[in-house]
Amino acid sequence: MSQLFLSKIRTSAVFPLGQLDAGEQCYLLAAASDPDCGMVAKLGSRFLVCLSAEPAQNSVLHGMPGLSAMLYDAQRSGCRYIEIDPDITERQAETYRLPYGIEVQCDAGGGSLSSSLAQEFIDESEPDDTGLEIARGEAAADAIESLILAMASEGYDVSSGAFVRALDTSVHQIAEHF
Repeated sequence: MSQLFLSKIRTSAVFPLGQLDAGEQCYLLAAASDPDCGMVAKLGSRFLVCLSAEPAQNSVLHGMPGLSAMLYDAQRSGCRYIEIDPDITERQAETYRLPYGIEVQCDAGGGSLSSSLAQEFIDESEPDDTGLEIARGEAAADAIESLILAMASEGYDVSSGAFVRALDTSVHQIAEHF
């Protein structure tokens, strides 16, 4: 069974501006306008906030509960900066259960995926399967799983009928060519 964690490969996390109170939003505006502050930038209606390499520094530097919580969650996920966007709403945690034993869990901080998809590409009844053939099957499963996790983490409904049919077609086509 393979397991992927998108937050491990992300360099940024996106949070809704609505998670911050009015004082924290004013702080972001002031920090983005201050030429001596290299930690916050304003790009259109969004803010980019750089994270310190030290978790304690993030709460000391910004000292605001909502912003500190965002920075802490992002740093824990391996992010280098966060994006605060007024055009998104807070994302609720979602779990998708798909064919091939694929289970995807997503929230505002990223997502994770567990799966037994590789078994579709490895014929265990074949005594001739070499390590290379097994590695190819696992690599094919990893590629599909990575795409599913990335799409789910970006808000795409991977449980839709069209997506599940496309997944099924892809798995069958790849298995046929092995």
